[in-house]
Amino acid sequence: MGAADIVKAITSMMEGYPYHIAGEEYMVIAIAAQGAFRYWFKVPADGHLKTVEFKQMGTPLPWPWSEEVVTST
Repeated sequence: MGAADIVKAITSMMEGYPYHIAGEEYMVIAIAAQGAFRYWFKVPADGHLKTVEFKQMGTPLPWPWSEEVVTST
């Protein structure tokens, strides 16, 4: 399953959820062979949403992260 498939599945679940609150923010991180893909969505209105559209945040981060990156944060 690739990053696009993961985002699609989460999008489908969110569209079926009837109790959203305006201003909620969601972030999805999908780890794939090509890198760590980051997506973001901000809920525009209370209640059931007809559409949910995650936007990709920048370019994928290199994966796996080196031990130096992980231990320096």
